[in-house]
Amino acid sequence: MKKSGFSLALTLWIVAIMSLAAALYLGYAKKVVTKSRQLNSKLEVTFKAESIAEFIKFYGSTGDIKSMSIVNTKLPKYLSTFPKQLFIDSRKKVWDNTTIVLQDTAGLIDIEDIDAVINYVCNQADGLKDKKDIIHDTIVDWLDRDSFSTLNGAEDAFYESYGYKARNSGYISSVDELFLLREMNEFNRTTQDKFLSSFVLSNNKQRNILTLSDDMLQSTYNISKSDLLQLKKAKEISSTRFISFFDRIYKENYNFERDGVSPSRIIKVRIISSDKNISKEIEFLIDFSLNNEKAFTILNYKD
Repeated sequence: MKKSGFSLALTLWIVAIMSLAAALYLGYAKKVVTKSRQLNSKLEVTFKAESIAEFIKFYGSTGDIKSMSIVNTKLPKYLSTFPKQLFIDSRKKVWDNTTIVLQDTAGLIDIEDIDAVINYVCNQADGLKDKKDIIHDTIVDWLDRDSFSTLNGAEDAFYESYGYKARNSGYISSVDELFLLREMNEFNRTTQDKFLSSFVLSNNKQRNILTLSDDMLQSTYNISKSDLLQLKKAKEISSTRFISFFDRIYKENYNFERDGVSPSRIIKVRIISSDKNISKEIEFLIDFSLNNEKAFTILNYKD
């Protein structure tokens, strides 16, 4: 009796151990399958994002780039559902689980456009509305080639505690460099991201009033809130109505050599492909302004 009881207990223990091992194996197998599916989904969205990025190159080089959009009626048959028009003023377009955002650089603020940079920063960053003189003098000191600080600026002595010196080379090398300057080096990540999406370093210094965002338009040309509202309504009717109204009320701030409605043809592209909780983002700057037909060059690429 004792032997049979022992055998039964031993058998039950063996069965329990085997069941536990099977459960652990199944759990591990489930994790492997889940990770494999996630990897497959990641590869699929990556392939889709990269494919659309390549297609945008074709789309812009063979399309007609207008003041506010790219129009392309030469799409291949297998992409017949793709939009025949893409706006270049940061409007989002969703196609096949992919978000496409195009922004012509004439609708952004070039970091060498110092007055526009100062106005925009002081209007958009918390606590800087009354610090235009500080921002202006700080940029002057950062660019000049001497080590003498202006009244409200900053030179090497100020930046010593941050571990770097003023550039003093007559130029700003990238948008990120702005966040090294006095006052702007205190921005949090959210504020930095806002300016990274609003500023650009480009060979084309023109402004396109049709593709500037409302807040850029307001700060750049010192537009009142009431006039901005009227401009928005005019734009909804037609671009011609918008241009006419803008020219009438802000003619004194309008520089015909710098301001207009022409695209730079240098476009900031942002592509986000997604599948449930998995996504792939690609961002690049592409120049379609070359003289050769269908030619383009990639200026910056991030993925």
